[in-house]
Amino acid sequence: MISGLRMAASKAIIAIGILATVDGFAAGLAGAQQSHDGTSQDGTSPDATRQDRVWCENRQRAFAPDVRIKGCTAMIEAGTLTRSDLAVSYNNRGTAYQEQRDLDHAIADYDEAIKLHPAYAPAYNNRGNAHQAKGDIDAAIADYSEAIRFDFNFVQAFNNRGKAYQIKGDIDHAIADFNEAIKLNPDFALAFVNHGDASLLKGDLNRAIADYSQGIALDPRSASAFNNRGTAYGRKGDFDHAVVDFDQAIRLDPTYAAAFRNRGLSYQRKDDLDQALMDYNEAVRLDPKDAQNFTSRGNAVQAKGDLDGALKDFNEAIRLDPKYAGAFQNRGDLHEAKGEFEAAIADYSESIRINPENPNGYRARGFANFYAAN
Repeated sequence: MISGLRMAASKAIIAIGILATVDGFAAGLAGAQQSHDGTSQDGTSPDATRQDRVWCENRQRAFAPDVRIKGCTAMIEAGTLTRSDLAVSYNNRGTAYQEQRDLDHAIADYDEAIKLHPAYAPAYNNRGNAHQAKGDIDAAIADYSEAIRFDFNFVQAFNNRGKAYQIKGDIDHAIADFNEAIKLNPDFALAFVNHGDASLLKGDLNRAIADYSQGIALDPRSASAFNNRGTAYGRKGDFDHAVVDFDQAIRLDPTYAAAFRNRGLSYQRKDDLDQALMDYNEAVRLDPKDAQNFTSRGNAVQAKGDLDGALKDFNEAIRLDPKYAGAFQNRGDLHEAKGEFEAAIADYSESIRINPENPNGYRARGFANFYAAN
């Protein structure tokens, strides 16, 4: 009997979901107006208002979000700013809220900034980032487009809109935006990395590797660039180069769970299951909420013959993400390997329901139905 392991052992899914970093922080606030007695018009000392301004502007990116919120709030409530400077203060406070993952307060502040200054491109860009973080991709694209309309040289807005298009699956528009970002700033490493991600999704592995290599040349401290180039090498079957890149990604960021998982996948494809399991275990330790870490480890555990251990990992993956079609597919493979064909058929059917475009589910269910009938 051909086991479902025939497919599970050959799987090497490497995640590349790297989002663009949030950018577009605006500085340049005007200080509170001074009266002749050396105090500001709202009665605070000049030193206090100056410190609030320093916190709110955060020019050196040195202050924690709560400190920045305090400074910006003081500036907003002082009642002495022009409409333009008030818009900047709301925008800057919004970025601090966003860094705290308080997206609703962030969007409310960006709304206020835009109301005060309707042509203020950074506020549109930042609100787009917040919408993207909330999963409202269409609203994000609309905001990035407004940012570009008001500032057609806004590199970050082109880059961020490209990522939003990529999330929607519109890879051609994504590539066009990344090309524009690179044209505007040929030294923008992140745009090359994102272009590489889009090329990888289109299956253009050589272009993806070239893009990641350029991103690495511009920013050799980018762990994600090494991780994603390793992904491209892995999909070409060049697992030696892939491992080298994942090694470097981990060296740069020892907490990078996806890089450990991806290196484990490469070792598994090289038939080094022991090393693969070490990496999967570390990925699970670093990020126990990522279902892919458990499915990857489950496949390796199954390949070593520990079917009960594999089942525990697949069950945990499904518990963490009940919409993860791959986890149902893998658990179905395991049930088939154990001769539990009805359970396998149920899991394959759920995988198909979640992702009806994947032919592997139909093929696997067909085999399971055949084996069950014979």
